Amino acid sequence: VVKLWRIFNLSVKLAHRIHMKVEVRRCQKSDLTGFLMILTKTGVILILDKNGNYISSIRKDGTVFTSISVVQDLLFLGTSNGTIQIYNASSLLFKSEIPYQHQIKSKMLLGPDAIRLGGVIKGPPTHDVRLSSDGTVMVIVHSDSSMLVYGSKKKSVINYNIGHGMKINKLKWSPYDHKMFATCSNDQSISLWSQNGDRWSLKQIDVTRSIDSSLANYRTQSLDHQKGSRSQKFVLTCLEFHPGKPFLVCGCNKGTIRMFSLHSGELISQSESSNGKVVGMSFAGNGLYLAVCYSNGVC
Repeated sequence: VVKLWRIFNLSVKLAHRIHMKVEVRRCQKSDLTGFLMILTKTGVILILDKNGNYISSIRKDGTVFTSISVVQDLLFLGTSNGTIQIYNASSLLFKSEIPYQHQIKSKMLLGPDAIRLGGVIKGPPTHDVRLSSDGTVMVIVHSDSSMLVYGSKKKSVINYNIGHGMKINKLKWSPYDHKMFATCSNDQSISLWSQNGDRWSLKQIDVTRSIDSSLANYRTQSLDHQKGSRSQKFVLTCLEFHPGKPFLVCGCNKGTIRMFSLHSGELISQSESSNGKVVGMSFAGNGLYLAVCYSNGVC
């Protein structure tokens, strides 16, 4: 089910409910057209209008889409082999493609899950693609925790690193600084990246500093083989920049929302919930509201 909500006079009301016949992995709305861009579990892109009426779909033989991102009039689709396909968000016409081998400068930059098939390098699945607000920089996150900063104008690699020690779950550009973006990961940290000339500097926020020792111990826990159960490891699942203040909000698999200062990295506030894993967040009303979705279906 895809739900559209409307904020009006300090209240939130359900505007429309769309029942899908397929399982939805991600959904984004194009501000330009109002279309809903839906990534299904089978790797197909469905295009619906705001009322849920089918408009079109994007599918290719042998291609499984793994990520979706809409920026202005462009639709960025990541694939299971690391390739980025770019479409016009209005006409849905194919524009260009960035093969995985063009995203790397040498063999030394190959992600740990990349393989070579003949003369073609097959990369790990693309987890997320985000373009800066000025359209000059693209950040590509792969499922093997590697991250690449790509100059979309010069079509060249600006920076490459493994990023976090574990899988990167979310990537967000700052809404007020087109030279800053943030990532959060299973390694329990938030990375803030900012550009200064041709260099990218890194500042990390260790979220475990803001939680009690019992949760901090999850960082070193492993599988409990004797009981045959998996440890409930504390991981960060999503994040959002506050649209008007230098704050960064993150959610975790424990259902807790935490707000940090971008300047000091200190914890400002936190809110706990028993609704399960935080699977999505979005600010509305110029930062007055924060919509949060949980794994049990509660929003």
